[in-house]
Formats: sequence, C-alpha cells, structure tokens
Amino acid sequence: DKISPDAGDILCRPFTGVPFASGATVTCQAQYTVSQADLDAGQVVNEAVAKAIFAPTSATPIAVQSAVDTETVLADVAPAMTLAKAVSPLAGAGVGDVLTYTITATNTGNQTLSAVEVSDPRLPALTCDTPDPISLPVGGQVICTGTYVVTQADVDAESIVNTASVEARSPQDVVVNATA
Repeated sequence: DKISPDAGDILCRPFTGVPFASGATVTCQAQYTVSQADLDAGQVVNEAVAKAIFAPTSATPIAVQSAVDTETVLADVAPAMTLAKAVSPLAGAGVGDVLTYTITATNTGNQTLSAVEVSDPRLPALTCDTPDPISLPVGGQVICTGTYVVTQADVDAESIVNTASVEARSPQDVVVNATA
C-alpha cells in the first residue's frame, strides 16, 4: 500500500509493452523512505504481488495474480536518552536556603519512547511540564523542576551531591536510562 504502481513508484525492466510470454521474467524496483512508524515497529515489511491479464485481447480475458511475496528488513533501532540538571543558585547557599533544580530529559535516539520517568532522591516532589504517562518523540524533551532546602549537614559537607535519573521504554520494551 505504501508504494503504488499507479503513482509511478515502481520501475520494471525489461518492459517492452508487448504481451508477457510464459516463463518470462520482469524485475521491478522501487524506493521507500523509512518512516518513524517503521523505526518504532523495528522493521519494514514489504509485500509484493504481480498481476496480469491472460489473453487480454480475447473475448474472455482472465485476470491472474501471483501469491504474495513478503520481505522483512529489520530497522537499525537506537533508543537513547540524555539527562541534564541545573541548580539555582549555583553557589553560596546557607542553611534553610531553597535550591531550585531543573532536570531536562531528551530523547536522543531514533525511536519514540514511552513510560518516561524522571526521578531524583533529593527531590521527591518533581513537577514536570508533561503529564503522565510521558511519551517522547525523537528529539522530544520533558522538563521537571523541584526544590531542596539546604541543611546544616550540607553546609558542613561543603557540597550537595545528588543524582537524577530518567528511565523509559522503547517500542520493543527495551529499557533506556540516563543519569545526571
């Protein structure tokens, strides 16, 4: 259905326009551009059928059709994500100060990702700009924010270390993750 002889998408050689003899062979070629749906499916399935009219000039022409021939080509799938985190203010925080974290998860692969979950153990109440369940197209992003109140232990340690993470699933249910 994707490549149509009516649209001139198929080129057959040799094609002389004369009746097709019994036992003769014609080779046909067509180009197809892989779609996002194909990548998400993980494959391109091509079905071909040959059709002809037997005795086209007779009083009773007969339409004939070959069996369906199917070829499946696996897609070169590469689901991937990145995660970036920023904090404000960046330095000089004291006990009781509120730090605002912005966490950005980006789909850097070539498949749509679903069940995207961003988390940070220091920020249990993240607010994301996309409602659950989160699905990210290729190049898509979800931005989450959360706040953290600086403690005396953080000041004594002279730093606040935390790691955010993101997990998602490819259409083939492959787990994709990243940390920042």
